[in-house]
Amino acid sequence: MLASDNRDIIISTLLGRVIDNCYFSKLRCNAIDKINTILCLGRNELQCIHGNYYVVDTGKVPIIEALNIKLINITYVQGLRERCTEDFVSGNYDSVITKSRTVIEEVLIYICNKIK
Repeated sequence: MLASDNRDIIISTLLGRVIDNCYFSKLRCNAIDKINTILCLGRNELQCIHGNYYVVDTGKVPIIEALNIKLINITYVQGLRERCTEDFVSGNYDSVITKSRTVIEEVLIYICNKIK
């Protein structure tokens, strides 16, 4: 296979994925619209926010509550480092990047708090 053939295969694969993503987005929007025609009777609507779905009062933005855990200690950071290593070995690189950023952030926050 020539280099140009490989490039053509890669381009067609990427185009296929883009088309699939566009189709999925349109399908999702259509499904949400149809669901919302039913939910509007009860003055509710379905909203997709960051890939999560919420049924809320019509026209209102949902309030998403998350636990704010402030207990960060050496055990937590070491455990995070170990989980990061496990993810790296298993090839879950996105998780490795996220956990690495978390470790850096937590160490910097710890240093800033100690300086104050």
